[in-house]
Amino acid sequence: MFNSQYPFIGFTNSFSNMIMFDSYRPFIVVGLAFILVGLVLLFFPLIPKLGPILERLEKLPPILIYVYRRDNFYFVTSPILIIVTVAYLLWMILKT
Repeated sequence: MFNSQYPFIGFTNSFSNMIMFDSYRPFIVVGLAFILVGLVLLFFPLIPKLGPILERLEKLPPILIYVYRRDNFYFVTSPILIIVTVAYLLWMILKT
């Protein structure tokens, strides 16, 4: 039952490995979320250089991209993405 070639895995059959993977799944998701947040923070200083790009985004139809400006604060979102997200969440809640 103990695999000496890979001592940290500890199981040899695939069913046991699948159970172990499922138990680590929340840690994997949190780890990937931390990596994503780290990448966003890495590129955060580049946002002020995107000024001309934000001005071009404001020319798109508001249903595609909505840009909110106030002093040095910019908020960019997609109303379509918000509508799809709310519809999906309602579907998931009402499905149960």
